[in-house]
Amino acid sequence: MALLIGGLVLFVGIHILPNFGGPLAALVARLGKAGYNILFSLVSADGLVLTGIGYGQAPQEQIFELSQTARTLLPAAMAVAFVLVAAGSIPGGSVTCCDIRY
Repeated sequence: MALLIGGLVLFVGIHILPNFGGPLAALVARLGKAGYNILFSLVSADGLVLTGIGYGQAPQEQIFELSQTARTLLPAAMAVAFVLVAAGSIPGGSVTCCDIRY
């Protein structure tokens, strides 16, 4: 479990770093842009590998059991979700609901 948590901390931590200007600027000044990108890539990859290894070693516990109702409604809910995602991705806003104008 420690590898899983450590890998997630590395991966998320390195991706949060660009939000903080001070430490980011210090690293870029010290390593250069290419050096920072290499460090970012290596730490991200290490985090992913540790997360994968930790997930494989973590105990497999079932948190809850899906009800039969949920199993029945899931395919229909996923179909609706896919249609809504596709409709929201159409450029130009050509799909509108009830033709409401603001």
